Amino acid sequence: MRYFFLLVLVFIFSTNVKAQRGVVESIPVQFGQFFNTHSLINPASCGSASHTELVFGTQRHAGVWKNISTSYASASLRVSPPQRSNFQVMGLSFVSDKEGEYLKRSRVYLTYAWHTQLTEHVSLSAGASGGFFSYSVSGSNSNISGSANAPDASVGLWLYTKKYYVGCSANQILNSKLTPLEETTRLMMHYNLTGGYRYKASPVLIVEPRILIRYTKGRALDVDVATLGIIQEIVGVGVNYRHRRNFVTMVSLERLKFRHG
Repeated sequence: MRYFFLLVLVFIFSTNVKAQRGVVESIPVQFGQFFNTHSLINPASCGSASHTELVFGTQRHAGVWKNISTSYASASLRVSPPQRSNFQVMGLSFVSDKEGEYLKRSRVYLTYAWHTQLTEHVSLSAGASGGFFSYSVSGSNSNISGSANAPDASVGLWLYTKKYYVGCSANQILNSKLTPLEETTRLMMHYNLTGGYRYKASPVLIVEPRILIRYTKGRALDVDVATLGIIQEIVGVGVNYRHRRNFVTMVSLERLKFRHG
């Protein structure tokens, strides 16, 4: 499996993209609670938290952007026997973006991750996901409709323990193009760097700072810095500062694994 790690590294650090005229460049919506959607950002994170993982949610905007929403769901399962230092994980992810009544973008991915234990407390995983991106424009009484599909893929690495994690990934590595009508959209490759730490501040309070940095060639750097305080491992409250954009507040029920923010 060491060749799988090398292949992931090659994809992350060697791809070069050139801008093209007359093409709209597209990158995914960055979730306010990005730490709940790691499997969508970095496929190598699948299976790092538990044997079976299930995450789903919806992100909606307010004000003039209230008709824009994103729904997501992901599930993963360890397919290797338990209690092994090396194991494999298979997963499935779905994301749907809606802009008003007429524009819809959907993504479906199959994910594979391979985990290996480096030391007693530190593990490393490499992952890849592949699937299809669908872009559809629904027609009204005054215009026509159209749709297009294209392949899409991501790769990543994930270093983790019970207290912290660090990951890097590359998304939309195929730079696919879609032309549902006259305008062409290219899925622009971008890089992600993520990290988080779990700190027990007192017998009743756990503090979890997290960060996500996204780099896209020719665009400003996207930076999210979040902190979540968990009381008695039951109720959590936190805030996410989105650099040059806004703040996102969060409330969670930890034991039920249900989050809303």
